[in-house]
Amino acid sequence: MKVRNVYEVDEHGFWAQEFTHVGQWGTHCDPPAHFHKGFRTIDNIEPKEMFLPLVVIDVHEEVAKNPDYVLTIDDIHKWETKHG
Repeated sequence: MKVRNVYEVDEHGFWAQEFTHVGQWGTHCDPPAHFHKGFRTIDNIEPKEMFLPLVVIDVHEEVAKNPDYVLTIDDIHKWETKHG
């Protein structure tokens, strides 16, 4: 990944950066064909195969106290106890 300052506050009145990274990095789907010849490509994978149920475990109070807070197993156990 490369990061380049495009605009600087002193010179342009605002700050902005340009980020450059390879195409296989970021929010995307890696179909099996990315790793093995002959395996399925993204156009052969049904959307229903890519969506799963999820939950949101709200730890905003902990994060307000500690911006570096990391979700713990105990947080998950507390959520499961409350919600099943």
